[in-house]
Amino acid sequence: MSHQNKQMLLYPFIQRLTALTLVSMTLSMFSVVTGFAAGNFLSRGETIHEVVQHFELKEKNKVFLEDCAVYIDDCIFTFSARSNFQGVQTQPLILYPDVYPAYKYYDEINVASLLEVVMGYWDEPGSPFLPEREISKIEALRMVMGAAGIYKWRDKSDLSIQEDNLYDRIQGVLQNSNWWYYFYTQFAQTSGFITEDSNWNPEDKVTKAELQRYIEKADQIARIYEKNNTSGDPSAQAKSSGS
Repeated sequence: MSHQNKQMLLYPFIQRLTALTLVSMTLSMFSVVTGFAAGNFLSRGETIHEVVQHFELKEKNKVFLEDCAVYIDDCIFTFSARSNFQGVQTQPLILYPDVYPAYKYYDEINVASLLEVVMGYWDEPGSPFLPEREISKIEALRMVMGAAGIYKWRDKSDLSIQEDNLYDRIQGVLQNSNWWYYFYTQFAQTSGFITEDSNWNPEDKVTKAELQRYIEKADQIARIYEKNNTSGDPSAQAKSSGS
């Protein structure tokens, strides 16, 4: 076979390889610029990083965090009660078996944990944080709501039979670790994060665009809360204002 014929046979392959290379380079550039892999869902570590940065949790809680550095045992008391990790340390601060000082989101995870915005998985050995696990929608909502100060964590004992007459619908939820979904789903519906007729699944994964939408909605509700200067449930205020 002549050299020219070989070139003709290889030309389509070279074209395809070039196209694939360009696509790969574009995706790589996207990842470098945004910090997220193109087309991927967010991890728990990436999400808490975005949340802590956006809501300026370090800056807004500077005094509290400085006090924690001095009285760390007092600061981690509540956290320890919600964790079965036996290896908690204070110097350096180790709250999870899978989050150490060398981890890129170590500071953000610890700050959010001390502020009770996040916690580990109680039902798993050592209550790990699992920072590389893709985050679910309900987990992302909980982080955003907590960081924005519009909805605080409620314990299982807060769930009453009378609450919205929905107790019978969640009996199954009460028997497993997902019982807390109820509180956040109800608040998300009444405050406009999600609509009742949507196909929203709390365990679906989250993209960066979806996280930004949650953050924008939380900012909106927080502004209403601040404007009304009330300690009541801001979801009612958001609903009455047509948001």
